[in-house]
Amino acid sequence: MKKIYYFILTALLSVVGMTAKAQTITVTVDVDDANRVGIQVQNANYVLEEQTVVTGKNVITMDAYKQLRIYAKSGALLSTVKDVTNGWDVSTGYKSEYSNNPYSDVTYSVTSVSEDAVYTKSFKLTVDDPSINVTLTGSYRGIKLTAGENTVKYDPQTETQVMISPYGGKPLYKVTDGGNDVTAQGNTYYVELSEATDINVKAAWPADVKFKVSFVFGTEESKNFVSSVSVDGTPVNDFINSFEVQGGSQLSITGNNTEYVLDKFLKNGSSEYFGYGQYNSYITGDVVFGITAHKYGTIKVTLNIDDPANVTVYDGYEYNNKIINVVAGSNTVELSEGGNKTITIKANEGCFLTSVSDGTTEYFYSGSTSASVYNLQDGMTVTVKSGKKVREKEATVLVYGREKASWYFNFASETDRYYQFDFAEGNGSLKFGDSDLPFNFGCGGPEISESTVFINGVRAHAYYGQYKLFFDNGATIIIDLDNTTLNDRKTLNIDLEGVEASVISKVEIPNGEAYEWATKGITYLPEWMSSVGFDITITPAAGAVMGVKVDGTPIDSDAEGKFNVTLTKDIKSLAIYDPATGITEVNAETAKTNGKIYTVAGVEVKNAKKGLYIINGKAQVVK
Repeated sequence: MKKIYYFILTALLSVVGMTAKAQTITVTVDVDDANRVGIQVQNANYVLEEQTVVTGKNVITMDAYKQLRIYAKSGALLSTVKDVTNGWDVSTGYKSEYSNNPYSDVTYSVTSVSEDAVYTKSFKLTVDDPSINVTLTGSYRGIKLTAGENTVKYDPQTETQVMISPYGGKPLYKVTDGGNDVTAQGNTYYVELSEATDINVKAAWPADVKFKVSFVFGTEESKNFVSSVSVDGTPVNDFINSFEVQGGSQLSITGNNTEYVLDKFLKNGSSEYFGYGQYNSYITGDVVFGITAHKYGTIKVTLNIDDPANVTVYDGYEYNNKIINVVAGSNTVELSEGGNKTITIKANEGCFLTSVSDGTTEYFYSGSTSASVYNLQDGMTVTVKSGKKVREKEATVLVYGREKASWYFNFASETDRYYQFDFAEGNGSLKFGDSDLPFNFGCGGPEISESTVFINGVRAHAYYGQYKLFFDNGATIIIDLDNTTLNDRKTLNIDLEGVEASVISKVEIPNGEAYEWATKGITYLPEWMSSVGFDITITPAAGAVMGVKVDGTPIDSDAEGKFNVTLTKDIKSLAIYDPATGITEVNAETAKTNGKIYTVAGVEVKNAKKGLYIINGKAQVVK
């Protein structure tokens, strides 16, 4: 712990030292016209200070990472700002300023232009509320307004349209151009500048512009769903009958979602989303709200439990702590229609979940101790499969070079993340059951480039440095972190003869899948292997045609098209080849005289089924 405190203190002192003695850099700004361009630089107190600017090169000494602001003076625009040091433009297209926080020496080149040379056209814009949003497309330049008449200059080459929208959610009353109404798109009005003459924007809604609001309830019970109605915060005492509101007002409807289900909510005949608790809408015309609701009832769900002693069932989530008592077999569970309609199944201590499913969706995932089934519907059936952890099996774990895994060492069950181990150097013992498999293993340390794991003498294959280990009772697991076993290893490569690695879907070895078979082959410790050896299965890729040879002799695939090979320490070669080349291995003269039948892979068979064969030295199709 003292080392950690020392590290933190050292880091803080380093930061303090950097702050006290900030690095200074040189920034050169080459300005085309000092009458149009200004420069500001942040000082030690983060305040922008004005710099004296001359036409030509301006050399500025400043603190690294502080702000440099290059701006256009009144009546001017920046045309381009170029980072000369790195050779690219950092600002283009007539801007009012460019800011950056340079951290090393850099040179900028700035060109400018007068506004009059760019903004060659103008239009008149009259507003009653200067806070509204007015933006010119192309440049996306926001226009600052004053109440009343404004003359807006613009660039006809790039600024082709003006967008007008309210500040806040309340819609504008009216927008006209040359006395003609402009139609809104949502809350925004668009006017083509090539057609603009005299734009007038009225944000305030006249007091005499009023609209009728009505409610239509699908059932008498539906009226109880509406708790209150207000207009701009003022309650409406009688909302059952129609009433009038000023245009542009915000109508709020508060709903009783805790006791009622909202079955249908319409606005002028169209379905609307009510939300939870409240609905808000700005009134811009006559409106009729249609509401149909009913009081919450219950839904019934069938819960099939294989063994209730293995699990605890909760109404909602575990933190709700509402336990549902269940029995083995079928259970009818009633849930409030107004609740979260969720049940959670948690495995009890010493138990595990195998599956939690509603027949179409699986809610349990490997490594979890609980599963929640949500959005339950009336009549749904949920089936829970579980088991008790029985750890009657035992494996031996040998660790070499444990001290090298100084960062972490984790050996844990994938199905029970709490069942994990940090084995010490030398011999260790692991109690486990089938429900614990597979075990995941990973480790790390500055001296570990690769860990090597053997199960019963056969090297397991890592997937991006992580192992997924399968083993049985009595297995011996070797975790070699310092190459103790290096000189004892033997590797059998899987040779590819005229085929690509893609013809193989996967190679399975006794302890899982050999992910790296193409690059690392099958590695084993010969002294661990008896004459029986070990079995591997090679599965071809979908649609792939391939054959397998052991020490040069082709073998047959099984009924599923897989190749099962028993490897012993005496086997010298294992190859994948193209069966079409196997015909050359058949001695045609011998076949003529002895009447033997061969497959195109060169394998002798007693009885020919449907397919292509070599019979008496000739290719023949058996139907």
